[in-house]
Parts: sequence; structure tokens; C-alpha cells
Amino acid sequence: MTKLLVMAIEAEIKGQWLREAIELQGDTLKECASKMGLSYPTTVYNHANDVSYMGAKLLAGLAQVYPSINLHYILTGVGLPKLSLGSDFSSLTDDARTAYEANKRIVDHLKAFDDL
Repeated sequence: MTKLLVMAIEAEIKGQWLREAIELQGDTLKECASKMGLSYPTTVYNHANDVSYMGAKLLAGLAQVYPSINLHYILTGVGLPKLSLGSDFSSLTDDARTAYEANKRIVDHLKAFDDL
């Protein structure tokens, strides 16, 4: 295997990153699950407690419910849990801008799958 593939396979996700990001949005895990339209908050709780992790479709839904949530932070712990999104896009740091653009690409990509 290539070194990058091995690094990707061994990447660690920590549920605390999701918990922190949601709390900075002003919600509890239960409120988050409800806003995402989940009948039960189990998926959100499992991710936050390192039992299992959300897939791309649920992460895209999370980004739609919370446009300022930083998916890059949730998956890697890098950057800030909450993006500063105002009308002045130029005020974003490079890291936040990169994360915001990545979030948008993920959501757009998953929307395309729903249209098939």
C-alpha cells in the first residue's frame, strides 16, 4: 500500500470533535439529531461517543443544518469547530475558507447522487 493510503486507513476520528462543534452551534446532540430529521439520536450519540461514525450523507446533512459547522474539524480535529461565515467571505482565514469550500463540495456532490 502507498504511504498516503496507509495514513488514511489509520486516521483517527474523535467523537469529541462532533460534540464540540454541535455545542458551539448552540445545540445538544439530541437537538442536532432532531434538526437533521433523525427519528432517534443514536447515530449522533454513537459518533460523539466513538462507537461508530457518520457517513458522508449524514455529514452532508449536518452541513446543511449547520452551514457554519466545520466538517474538516469534525473529521480531523484540525481548525476551528465553527466557521466564521458572514457576508464578508474575505474575512475567513485560509483554513476556514478551505474547510467551507470542502463542505460545500461535499454537499453538492451528495445532492448530485440524490438526483440520480
